[in-house]
Amino acid sequence: TLFRSCVIAAFYFANTWTAKLISDASGNVSLGAKTGVLIAIGGVLGALAFAALSLRLRPRVVTIGMLICGAAVFVLYANNYQTTSIALVLAVCVGMVANGGVAAFYAISPFVFPTTARGAGVGLMIGIGRGVAIAAPILTGYLLKSGWTPQGMYQLFAAFFVVACIAIVVLDRTYRGRSENPDSPGLAGAVAAQ
Repeated sequence: TLFRSCVIAAFYFANTWTAKLISDASGNVSLGAKTGVLIAIGGVLGALAFAALSLRLRPRVVTIGMLICGAAVFVLYANNYQTTSIALVLAVCVGMVANGGVAAFYAISPFVFPTTARGAGVGLMIGIGRGVAIAAPILTGYLLKSGWTPQGMYQLFAAFFVVACIAIVVLDRTYRGRSENPDSPGLAGAVAAQ
């Protein structure tokens, strides 16, 4: 749930506020719209990248990599969002890591729960994520109004990626020597061979 909440907070911050912050920084509303489109394109690429990498590596390992990249991209964006050419390129990357993290959640979370509790467990995680999806953009607005800078906001949400990454590392360690699917403990050897 911690992983889901952190990733969803970063995702909704990026998708709700990035275009507005670019518009405000540049004074160009059309640049904000272009940034929003680039984030959406990056989101599609991020989901596809997660899927492609998960064919070669364990999904939780890909998730860890995606979250580390997410923290790095958000910090880069924080330091370069006022430079238009760099900000537009990084907008695609912001979309990739934000949406890639969400795709990762849907790929790995069902197997955290045994079949008998899977629907309730994943449903609870999604429900908490919905609450975070509402709260994160609102909190961002209040923080910006209270004097936080856009750089500070991106760095804050980069920290969310770090917390989510730690949660997935801990989760992955709990599966050491066992199958990723709690209903099939005999598959540990097949998973280890991947």
